[in-house]
This record gives sequence, structure tokens and C-alpha cells, in this order.
Amino acid sequence: MTTPDYEQILQSSNHGVIATDEKGKIVFIKIRARANLQFVKRKIVGRNISKLLPLTGELVIDSLNSGNSQLGSQIVGKR
Repeated sequence: MTTPDYEQILQSSNHGVIATDEKGKIVFIKIRARANLQFVKRKIVGRNISKLLPLTGELVIDSLNSGNSQLGSQIVGKR
């Protein structure tokens, strides 16, 4: 899947979406997520999710490290 492919899929969601690489670096953030988290004016892509969302970023990192998915679960974004 190429970058435009996954971005098109993620943009079609009605939810605020943040996608990371395997190390937790943000590779995509939907405009709705920026607005919901009030990150509109900040540079987000390229930053580590744990630095941006310290209360929930570690849950994402743990999931990435363990390989245990959050399928069917939602990690609520909190700062």
C-alpha cells in the first residue's frame, strides 16, 4: 500500500485518526484529530506520539511493542 492509498482510506473515516510507524512516530493525522486535540497550529507529523499525548501515547507504544492489537478497542486521546 502506498502512502496516498492509506491516507485516502484514513481520510474517509468519520473519526479523528492518528497513524504512527512501528516506533510511535506520527506519520499521519487527520484534520479532525488535530481540531479535537487542539493541535491545529503545531507540527505533528514526525513527532513521537508519547511526547504529544503523554497519557495515552504509552498505550500505543505498548501495543506496537507487544504486537497485541487494540482491535475492537479505542484508545481515547488525552494530554
